[in-house]
Amino acid sequence: MDRMTLLRYENDYEDDFCYTIKRAKERVQEFVECCLFKKGIANGVIFNLKNNFGWQDKKEIDTTSSNKVTIVNDLPNDENED
Repeated sequence: MDRMTLLRYENDYEDDFCYTIKRAKERVQEFVECCLFKKGIANGVIFNLKNNFGWQDKKEIDTTSSNKVTIVNDLPNDENED
């Protein structure tokens, strides 16, 4: 069975095959996730997970940081104090 046939069965025969196809996809994803730990194939595995299982790169931005910038004007004043 090819990928297109599987997707067609999943959509056309929802009641009959939905659970079976969903469980099969979960098992494939579990297998692929385990392959992440094999040496030398991580890039291909990550590509597979992103394209077939909806994985995404996650970027976290800390917006709660209290790092404040304080500007201090300590330049000498040019005005004469006479």
